[in-house]
Amino acid sequence: MENCSVFDKLLDKDEKILLCEKPTPSRFYLNFWGKTLVWTLWVFLLTELVLLLFERAPTWYYYIPFGLFGVSLIFAIPFSIICFNHTVYAVTNKRVLVRTGVTGIEYKTLDIKSIGVVNLKQDFWDRALLHNTGTIFFGGLLETNGQVTMHGFEFKFVEDPQKVYTVVRQLLNELGANDKK
Repeated sequence: MENCSVFDKLLDKDEKILLCEKPTPSRFYLNFWGKTLVWTLWVFLLTELVLLLFERAPTWYYYIPFGLFGVSLIFAIPFSIICFNHTVYAVTNKRVLVRTGVTGIEYKTLDIKSIGVVNLKQDFWDRALLHNTGTIFFGGLLETNGQVTMHGFEFKFVEDPQKVYTVVRQLLNELGANDKK
């Protein structure tokens, strides 16, 4: 719960943190660096293709894609570490909270009473790494200025996602039982 202190200023006086999670590092970095690698390879191939179309390009132009590839990977490492360090998830007795960001910090909140959907997803990589990781999606209806829209966000790559799912479902059931009284 040491990561939960980032939410202290957001909590109401009668609000308590029931669950605090961070993404699993190995799964978070695999996803982040995998996307970076795919993107940089795509840029590399497109740049090489463009250079091949210009037959009169100087020889040193052909090294540009290698430079772009290297620079992308070099920047991806500190960027991913900062992104991981700023990502924290929490469930309170009133809300679901997400803190993310790289250059700035973004807080997302969703009132427990507005949550209508809680989904658990474990894909191939969550299972292949032999870590019990997964993603929990929270969705609810949000009414602003008379318009109702679907609002939601995810706790990505959390360890033991069944535990998170169970805690949230129990909280929703308790709130539903209290509303009927």
